[in-house]
Amino acid sequence: MAERTQELADALVEGLYEGKPLRQLCRDNGISKSAVYRWFDEDEELAGRIARAREHGYHEIADECLEIADEEPADAVDVQDKKVRIDTRLKLLAKWSPKLYGDRQLVGSDPENPLPAGFQVNLVKPKDA
Repeated sequence: MAERTQELADALVEGLYEGKPLRQLCRDNGISKSAVYRWFDEDEELAGRIARAREHGYHEIADECLEIADEEPADAVDVQDKKVRIDTRLKLLAKWSPKLYGDRQLVGSDPENPLPAGFQVNLVKPKDA
């Protein structure tokens, strides 16, 4: 297992800034994810750097989706492959950063997202009910 060094911590932060998955970065640097998570628990400054890097990395992943979409497909199979690659990234972004990349839902009982002043809900019974 790799020893914790400033260079290794910087490499992890830089990779996350670029939108690379932590699993890949750990594999590339010969370190286990559990060791890295222990570092986060032990070092609040590193945990903050990682959190900021991940947030930036989300935007990099979203940009990557645009690049994938803009590539000219070679054939119908390539179109399907691109769709899967984009959908996978978008679904992960929605889970990792729901406020930025998730579907917006207006829920009145959510204290972090109260209904706007003057908002009115009209309940209508369906005609076939």
